[in-house]
Amino acid sequence: MWLCAAVIFSGWMGYAFFWENVKLPCGCMGALIHIPPLYAILLDQLFFFLSLLMAYLLGAGKQWLFLGILCSFLSNLVGYAFAEWIYTTLLGG
Repeated sequence: MWLCAAVIFSGWMGYAFFWENVKLPCGCMGALIHIPPLYAILLDQLFFFLSLLMAYLLGAGKQWLFLGILCSFLSNLVGYAFAEWIYTTLLGG
C-alpha cells in the first residue's frame, strides 16, 4: 500500500513539475488555495520518500522497493505528460 502511495505522489510531482517549467500555477490544491508549483514538488518529494521509507520499515523486500521506484519514475512521466496535454489541448498553450 505504501508503494502505491509513492507511485501516486510521484505522478503528482511530475504534474507539478510541468507547471513549474511553464511558470504557471498548477492548481494542485484546488481553486481556492494557490501555492507555487515548486512548493508542491517539494511536498510530493517528501511524501514520496516517506512512503518508500514506510514500505521499507514495514518489511517490503528490495525487489518490491525497486519495482515501486521504477513504477514511480513512470508515473512521474505520465503526470508530466498529462499536464502537458492539459496545457496544449484544453488551455491552448
